Amino acid sequence: MALEGATAPELEIAAVSAADAGDYAVVVTDNYKTSAVSATATLVVVVPEFASQPALPAGAGTSGALRAGEALTLAVALNNAAGVTRMQWWFKPAETVDDGDGGENGTGNSGGATEWVALAEDPAGGVTGTTSVALNIAHLVPADAGEYRLRVEFPGGVIESVAVRLAVTLDPLVITTQPPAALDAAEGAAVEIRLAARAHDTAFYQWLKDNAPVPGATRAALTLPAARLADAGRYTCIVADAYGQNVLSGACVLTVRPMAPRFDDTSAADATLTPAGGDALLTATLAAQDAAFTLQWQTRSAAAARTATTTGSGSSGGSSETEDALYDDGSGWVDIPGADTDTLALAGLRYSDNGRQYRCVATNTEGSTAGGITTLEGISPTAPALVWLARPDKAAAGTRATFRAYLTTAGDGPFEYVWRKTLTDSATGAAHTTIIAGANTLAYTTDILTDADDGAEFSLTVTGAQGLNYTARAWLRVYSPTHPLYPNLPAEADLDNDGLPDNDSAGAGNANASGASGGGTSGSGSGGVDDGSGTGTGSGSGGVGVATTAPALALPIEASAPDALLVLAPPTALEHAINAIRGKNTTGAAAPTFEVVAGAPVTYRVTATGGALAYQWRRNGTPIAGATDPTYETTTLADGDRISVLITNTKGRLEATAPTVGVVAPATIAIPPAPRSSLAATAGTGVQLWVKALGDGQLYYQWERATDPTTGAPLTGTAAANAAAVWQPIPNAVSPTYRATTPGLYRVTVTNRAGGTANTALALVE
Repeated sequence: MALEGATAPELEIAAVSAADAGDYAVVVTDNYKTSAVSATATLVVVVPEFASQPALPAGAGTSGALRAGEALTLAVALNNAAGVTRMQWWFKPAETVDDGDGGENGTGNSGGATEWVALAEDPAGGVTGTTSVALNIAHLVPADAGEYRLRVEFPGGVIESVAVRLAVTLDPLVITTQPPAALDAAEGAAVEIRLAARAHDTAFYQWLKDNAPVPGATRAALTLPAARLADAGRYTCIVADAYGQNVLSGACVLTVRPMAPRFDDTSAADATLTPAGGDALLTATLAAQDAAFTLQWQTRSAAAARTATTTGSGSSGGSSETEDALYDDGSGWVDIPGADTDTLALAGLRYSDNGRQYRCVATNTEGSTAGGITTLEGISPTAPALVWLARPDKAAAGTRATFRAYLTTAGDGPFEYVWRKTLTDSATGAAHTTIIAGANTLAYTTDILTDADDGAEFSLTVTGAQGLNYTARAWLRVYSPTHPLYPNLPAEADLDNDGLPDNDSAGAGNANASGASGGGTSGSGSGGVDDGSGTGTGSGSGGVGVATTAPALALPIEASAPDALLVLAPPTALEHAINAIRGKNTTGAAAPTFEVVAGAPVTYRVTATGGALAYQWRRNGTPIAGATDPTYETTTLADGDRISVLITNTKGRLEATAPTVGVVAPATIAIPPAPRSSLAATAGTGVQLWVKALGDGQLYYQWERATDPTTGAPLTGTAAANAAAVWQPIPNAVSPTYRATTPGLYRVTVTNRAGGTANTALALVE
């Protein structure tokens, strides 16, 4: 046959194919229509062919099945592969394989031609060699079941290998042991929820709590090292394998019971404490726990502690033996009223407090737990101090005199009181001192006085703990008509310094010396003696007179401060008595403390008798300019100031001293709560708000939440958005920390005995 267009001396075939095979000759024709035929040339075209067909490995057996997870290699051998332009492995899934005899079409598919798909390279999935003579599948999965064949393309033709049918077997995923249907655990206990599963090869786990994944819970057992209340719930597990199989386990309902409160290692251990300066601060810290609890500090006396140690009762008493009797509930420990926060401030501790013990008890619905016991030790004793030894100015022979002592610093007992009497020989000057038998209290009344007792010295020694003691002395004047000096006394002699003559030879009646005025009574007789009663007899006519007497305090100095100052305790009757005679104090002992807030106005007032009195107020012994009235007002008191008043008239002088000033610092907030916090970041445990406050003495805390002024519902948002909010105290939120579990706007108020301050730096929890 003639080749169209082949009219040149040379025949060129651009792309030889199998169809070009055959014999070729050329016919040459001239203008005269003569022609000649060339010799025949035979073209042989070599095409690729399969030297071997793909086949399953021997392990597939007659069923042609391999286990999932195994590797598969299908390979062919080609002859005349030099002209191959493309190779491609094709795959028909098992569910579409046609077992009929469908004829070959252009792609070599039987029956449903569209069911064959070209395999793509997937190194990550373990499928390689899809365009080479060897197909490799590293890990078979059920989806790999089906038919495989290789299509080879070359110029002018296509050849396809035989189809190899593969089956993939897979063991079913089964939970062989379900988790328990329910578990009950105490808070803080270890919990394990376990199941068992059988898989084709490897099983994968994901535990769920209330249908939400538990982070990191990807093992056959879910372990909670220390269960919390928030861990209670419904637990299930999804078990899966690498082949797409998954199954959901049965549910396990976990119940977590709150445990009794637990103290951390430090607060749970017994300890001893030596207070500095008589003050101490005890702190209790609880281990992390979810259940709400309350705190109560308790105490027991050293005696109760010794009894508990002897009997093994483990209980203790209160802050004094009397208190023990009043409040002891029978267990030995007593509650300290109002001590229900995590700190306990102790002030003014004394030597007698050595051995006293304190502990904190935490209580919730599951019970109570006591923290470690703190025992006080090393508190040094203080010596007793007499503010004054009161005595009569004079006493008549044949009568008795009473001496009385007042303690300004009680010191630490038990106390021993010893009275002594010292007489001095007027001739030799030798002193003779005797202990007065039976005189063992703060008061002593003499035997019947005689002339020999004139000028006698009486002293009282008070001995306290560890032998510390203080001695006060007083002298007594005794007079009578038989006194050696009496006949020779001048008419106006006043040996007893009472402002009245001792011998009124003129016979005029003497005025009553016990008050500002008194009545002189006329009488008969030649002369008279002032016997201390204020009434004298004489030969003249008596009458009513008004006398000026030495100053005397009718009431002690009164010091008053604004009501905002929370005074620890009102002065006792004994303190009033001490103040009343403070002018007689020669011991230098410290006075009781009168507490004021810095800068607060304070008024001092004194009430005295004696007539024609002049006043001069003093600060620390220095006269205060212009302070010459019975009252004195000031706003400039400093810590340690001592205010006194000197009262004088023509008959004498008296200085009364008020208690030493103690300036109290009001509560202030040093570090406010965090201004903004997120509940979401706490995984439902709540935001811990805390405040650092400063101030003298015990600090008191009250957390508050902003509420709607109409509905009373808690408000959220910024302070500006809630300017009209009503602040409601949160029950039991009375410590430096508060855990907020709901969104809202919070603040804290801190007070002490000097007043309070509101935290205006608000804390927003959202």
